[in-house]
Amino acid sequence: MSLRTRLMMVFAFASTLLVLTLIGIVATWRTTENDRFDRLVLDTQQIAWRKFQAVVFERLDGAASVLAANPDLARALSAKDVAAIRKASSVLSKDARVDVFDREGALLYTSSLAFSQELQLDVGGVQRVLGGDEHLSGVADTTSDEFSFVAASPIRMKDQVIGGVVVGQPVKSVLDELSDGLARPVVLADLRGHAVVGNGTALFNRLQPEIALRRAEIRNQGYPDGYYRFAATPVAGPDGQLVASLITMQETSMERAGELRWMLGIVGVAVVTIAAILSALFIHLRRAFEPLSGAVNVLTALSRGDTSVRLDAQHRDETGQIADGIARLREALLNLEVLTEERQRERWRQESIIREELGDLAATLDEEARQEIAADLVSVLAEEGAATDDSNQLSTVAFVLGRLSERILDQQGRLHELIEELREALKTKQAFVALQQELEIARRMQLSVLPRQFPQRSDVSLASFILPAKEVGGDFYDYFPLDGGRIGVVVADVSGKGVPAAFFMAICRTLLKMSARFVDSPAETLARVNSSLVSENEEMMFVTLFYGILDPATGHFIYATGGHNPPVLRAGNELRMLDCRGGMALGIAEQATILEGELDLAPGNVLFLYTDGITEAQNVDGALFGDAALLDTLASIDPDAPADAYPAEVVKAVQQYMTGAPQADDITCVTLRYAGSIK
Repeated sequence: MSLRTRLMMVFAFASTLLVLTLIGIVATWRTTENDRFDRLVLDTQQIAWRKFQAVVFERLDGAASVLAANPDLARALSAKDVAAIRKASSVLSKDARVDVFDREGALLYTSSLAFSQELQLDVGGVQRVLGGDEHLSGVADTTSDEFSFVAASPIRMKDQVIGGVVVGQPVKSVLDELSDGLARPVVLADLRGHAVVGNGTALFNRLQPEIALRRAEIRNQGYPDGYYRFAATPVAGPDGQLVASLITMQETSMERAGELRWMLGIVGVAVVTIAAILSALFIHLRRAFEPLSGAVNVLTALSRGDTSVRLDAQHRDETGQIADGIARLREALLNLEVLTEERQRERWRQESIIREELGDLAATLDEEARQEIAADLVSVLAEEGAATDDSNQLSTVAFVLGRLSERILDQQGRLHELIEELREALKTKQAFVALQQELEIARRMQLSVLPRQFPQRSDVSLASFILPAKEVGGDFYDYFPLDGGRIGVVVADVSGKGVPAAFFMAICRTLLKMSARFVDSPAETLARVNSSLVSENEEMMFVTLFYGILDPATGHFIYATGGHNPPVLRAGNELRMLDCRGGMALGIAEQATILEGELDLAPGNVLFLYTDGITEAQNVDGALFGDAALLDTLASIDPDAPADAYPAEVVKAVQQYMTGAPQADDITCVTLRYAGSIK
């Protein structure tokens, strides 16, 4: 294949690629513009629909408010006098439907003449109106073939909600106005894809577009008779849930045909342009390569020793340059022998330099490899003294170079092994750092689920403190409200430490809070938790737990314990530990017996709950902090001090006692101070 043909092919390929790229850019731009137009169509439809809805809802909401404020209607509803209700509701226009329902949600009156007399609101909407929702509006599915705009308001008598009024208007009239404004058919379809109302129902049922009904979407679809653009807008009911989808339809066959003609025109112009450029290039290259063809014929003859072939005078410019090149080639052939001798001398000098460089390179190796290379160099020098053949000298240098390469590769392999060991060590370190970070995140997540600040109350105040021995721990506490204004308080200690204890802690806390909301007895609550833990406790873990319920109105405190440390009760300057019976930890035996205790707290009484991380804290000699030290610390606190003073003082005393010794267990405590009921 000639050079001229190859150049033509390269240029044709480049031109085609460029034109295809431009066509792709134009097509992408056109697609983007179509998407922007589709978005504009959808936005216009949504704005128009919201505007029509706002006007209708404002009118219906005003009518519902007027009816709800009518005292005659309230009295008629209270007496369930249907005739009076009809009279009081007749002030509205004939095109509006009025429903009136009582406190039980039963329909007492409707202005609808339909055979099926059903309330325009669903059960959820009725409950919201009866709950006092003053302005409830939306689109409701009133019948199988109709949607209506509805607005509802509660009817009150003596500040009590005795029923409600619902004012509705069919959607069809608004859809007709919307269709005229948008200049395209409109339908309102239910969420099953059935067109219910609108002037485009027949077209929608015929085309059956594949368009989402639960979100705003625009879709273009092709059919045998043309292309159509569908735009869907979700419609919400009074409860905010989607009940239907507003869909507009527009035939876009002419637009599609125009775009196709436009794209075909661009492609045609591109093809004509490429053909014209290639034709001009072919003519130019044919003229430009004629002198080169003659030069190739001359060089071919010279290669055979034929000097009779000459170039035409009309190509003097190009052939003159080629003749100069041939003369220089002859001169180079004459000087080839001289250059060969000079090259031989230069090679000897280079071999000497190579040997020196080999010696320097060998110096970078370790001692054993360096001695072997030195021995090879001595043997090479001895052989060169007797050898005169160049090939022998080159082979000996190649031999030494090969041996040196082996030594370097061997040493490099050892370096690679060391590098891999360092990389593995670095990976281990990175994994350890990542594990530490994950444990820190787990610690923050575990602490975040525990209440750090308790609600401000005038009758009860609580304070807490937790300090895990590891990144995550098994201790937990909680405070939660119960029925009747009661307060549940719990402190627990899971067996073990670290991540397993943290998981078991989360399970225990969840089971306790779930059971406490359905059972009033603390003992029964712990029994249920114990049953759940025993049935799914393959790891044989257990938890000690103290759970009590306080009635702030009376100060009555009922409690139960599962093998936990007894709390300390403070009444003035008197401190004592509660008598906690039923001392088996949870999660050990299925039939654990858990008994309850109770006491009556007087205003100013304090309950201090804690885990064994406080009483079993050890100093450097291994001695325990103990119950006596705990009671002494609590006694040193002012009886009138707030609840948050107790955890601070106790933890401070424990940490001073542990000075120099590591923390062996989680430290957790909760203080409950009873101030008396609010009169």
